[in-house]
Amino acid sequence: MLLHRISILFLIKPLVPNLKSKLDILFTGWFGPIGVAAFYYAQFSMIETGIEQLWPIVSLVICVSIILHGITAT
Repeated sequence: MLLHRISILFLIKPLVPNLKSKLDILFTGWFGPIGVAAFYYAQFSMIETGIEQLWPIVSLVICVSIILHGITAT
């Protein structure tokens, strides 16, 4: 998920004037949101596929993301 956000930011760099350098893109990609969208896609995927194991996996990814962001923010 981290690499996905960074690649999208590189693509939209010409449209976002605040992304001036690669460091700005990496910083924004690292601290970008992961929670609400991940829950939405997990719910959508569960409905479409019937795979109920997606919810705990996505919840774990979000919790790990919160912990890592908390550790690296200090």
